[in-house]
Amino acid sequence: MHRNIIIITGTPGTGKTTIAIALSKRINAKLIAVNDLIKHKKLYMGYSDDGAMMAKLPELKREILREIAREKNKTVILEGHLLSDISIKGACVIVMREHLKTLLSRLKKRGYPVSKIRDNMVSEAIGYCSDSSRKHYDEVHDVMSGKNAITTVLGILTNKRQHTKSIDLSYELEYMLKKNPKYFI
Repeated sequence: MHRNIIIITGTPGTGKTTIAIALSKRINAKLIAVNDLIKHKKLYMGYSDDGAMMAKLPELKREILREIAREKNKTVILEGHLLSDISIKGACVIVMREHLKTLLSRLKKRGYPVSKIRDNMVSEAIGYCSDSSRKHYDEVHDVMSGKNAITTVLGILTNKRQHTKSIDLSYELEYMLKKNPKYFI
């Protein structure tokens, strides 16, 4: 595998952590969970109304680059939803995606407030992490969460799967609006 920096990003609840852990074990890579890095290095300026940490992105990027430099010739996997909003040169980006019905169930199980669920559902429906990643990185691949996700990711990384298209989940939005209006109003 020729890629030294692999980014796993996507809306919260799309399977980033699951894929990142499985992938790091499969390819013996160093895994850096960005949310843990933010907490440990205190790279946040406070909390939003829904309790989310508001990260200092320039400082976060500098710390990520320091972490990558410490690993020298080892493959590094960075995992976190904020990675779609910064640019790490030379990274291969995997954007995990999930169907809205499954995502809603996962976010409810996490006990997120309605406002946070709403924000994450809309972000996933409009493909925010995919679009933002494509603005910041040259190599971006959308991968649907599920039982074949790790195989798909490994195929991308070994060049057995050259190209993936952006995944459009907006068609699910109307159905979800009707079934779960409190999460979209």
